Amino acid sequence: MELTVSKRSLSILAVVILAGIGFFSLANRFGVFDMDLSSLNPRGWFASDEIAADTPAIRAVKAALSPAEDHAQWEASICSNMTEQGCTIFKSIYSQPLWKLPRDGADVSFVEVVDELEDGSQVWHLDAAKPDGTVSPVYIHTSQNEAGEWLLVRILFDQETRKYEQK
Repeated sequence: MELTVSKRSLSILAVVILAGIGFFSLANRFGVFDMDLSSLNPRGWFASDEIAADTPAIRAVKAALSPAEDHAQWEASICSNMTEQGCTIFKSIYSQPLWKLPRDGADVSFVEVVDELEDGSQVWHLDAAKPDGTVSPVYIHTSQNEAGEWLLVRILFDQETRKYEQK
């Protein structure tokens, strides 16, 4: 059995498909179908500047870089914006060394999501602007809780950030 399709038939089919897509797009544009196609835009798949501007993860980084009078209160302000596992690791390994470092505060701002991991967590690039005007990149591992808030898992080490700095 041999199937033969003429060029004319293919041309008509292509025109019909393109016209259908055009009519569908126009109908959707004017609300006929009332569909939200924003999920098709890859830029919307990750956190945006507006969403990430004051998330718990960023508040934790700001607290970690800010001066404090009391170690326990400083530690609690950081951990309240972290995952439970992240807080446990922070308290046992990082809290004491970080507490001993001079911290003059920094204005921390979200730059972009640089990686989405298999478990749904993300790696974010932040900028930390110190009072003297210097800006340093900070890369953090974040995870969403049940309420949809992005919590700090941990701040990445310099060795881990190299692959993101080259992107």
